[in-house]
Amino acid sequence: MDGLHIVLLITIFVFIVLTIWFYRTRHQNIKKAEDNIFRLFMNGAYENRLSWFKVLNTQAKDKKNTVFIGDSLIEEYPIQEMFGRHDYLNRGIGGDTTEQLLKRLDRTLKGLHYHQVVLLIGTNDLSNNISPEKTINHIHQIVDRIKHLNQTTRVLILSVLPVTEEKMSHIDLKTVGVRTNQTIDIMNKALKKLEGAVFIDLNTKLKDQKGQLNPLYTREGLHLSPQGYQVITEALKNVL
Repeated sequence: MDGLHIVLLITIFVFIVLTIWFYRTRHQNIKKAEDNIFRLFMNGAYENRLSWFKVLNTQAKDKKNTVFIGDSLIEEYPIQEMFGRHDYLNRGIGGDTTEQLLKRLDRTLKGLHYHQVVLLIGTNDLSNNISPEKTINHIHQIVDRIKHLNQTTRVLILSVLPVTEEKMSHIDLKTVGVRTNQTIDIMNKALKKLEGAVFIDLNTKLKDQKGQLNPLYTREGLHLSPQGYQVITEALKNVL
């Protein structure tokens, strides 16, 4: 092979490498831009939800409200309709982790008169690869903060709900993500021992014979269907 061929091959090789690098870099930049836009949108939606809480708290006239706080599993819960109670207030925000809830807790409760707080939080910690130990510690801090704000408040911690890990027609395993029922069970065992709060086990009512979230009770493996919310509503009526 003469020198000209060698130079040509090197030139082609460099061109291919540079082309691959260009498209990979371009894709990464586009993905980064999309992530930034999505983050800005979510931050705006988050603040908007908190702004609504501030307004709604001034409208809550009862002196003994029950406040439900958590992530999308609470936000999507039509609490007042299902319990038939106007003094049951929904203060859930989709996507919340335990750390985020801890940071917004004072703003969420400010101006409210309440005697019970119901917590359902923790599943998004799993999707963000936060350790069960750190999650439990955050929940402990949340309970302590609620008690600090009002030491007579009754705090109920709902079990971190199970997920459906088996592929089915309506189950989206991408949404379920890295969550596993094994890890969820470990978290709930720790939550059951948490001082200062009443632990409510909903999972025995929501699981099927395989130990997963019953497919009838979920819309995609993580969030609850109307039937799932009916199950937990009936369970909670006995303890609230």
